[in-house]
Amino acid sequence: MPNGSSGDSAVKLISFLKTEARLLHREAQQGDVFALKRISDQCPSIQLGTELQRKHCLATIGRELGFDNWKTALDCFSDNEEATYGAFLHPRRCHVHWNIWFADYTEAKQVRSEHGGYLLPYKQQYMIVDRDYITSLGLEPDAEAWESLGRDWLAKAGDHARSALALQIANTHLNWFKERSYQQHDGKQ
Repeated sequence: MPNGSSGDSAVKLISFLKTEARLLHREAQQGDVFALKRISDQCPSIQLGTELQRKHCLATIGRELGFDNWKTALDCFSDNEEATYGAFLHPRRCHVHWNIWFADYTEAKQVRSEHGGYLLPYKQQYMIVDRDYITSLGLEPDAEAWESLGRDWLAKAGDHARSALALQIANTHLNWFKERSYQQHDGKQ
């Protein structure tokens, strides 16, 4: 992950995401309407059916996580220091929450240390969010992992904790999209 990754934890996260893509691909090949809906929502230019390939499912997973595509997700969760988290830490369901935005990491760190909250990256910016935001991400605000990071996602120490939190967030994101496809499908009937 940007600013360091824990090798085993990063591999576990990437493996989880590839497994999710494999399962999505299998379900779509079997004609599962929910899987097909997720793919068509994220990759509308894909002709579902004979054209569907695993790479389309990987792209779907990447986009559901808040990245432009699978490669940017993979870069983020690998050792690529140039990668950003995209919207991974700022999904649409969190847009309603209070947050303070910064262009400068040092300024964001100072405000977070003075006033509390949780410091998260968003593309090339930074934001300080509250406990409710963290809960909406699918995380426990008082988790030990947050303490080891000093409630700063980009803290130099705490690679293992960051990877563990990222795995929980990824799982929450994917479950949210699965539930959304079920709800949208049920609403059409």
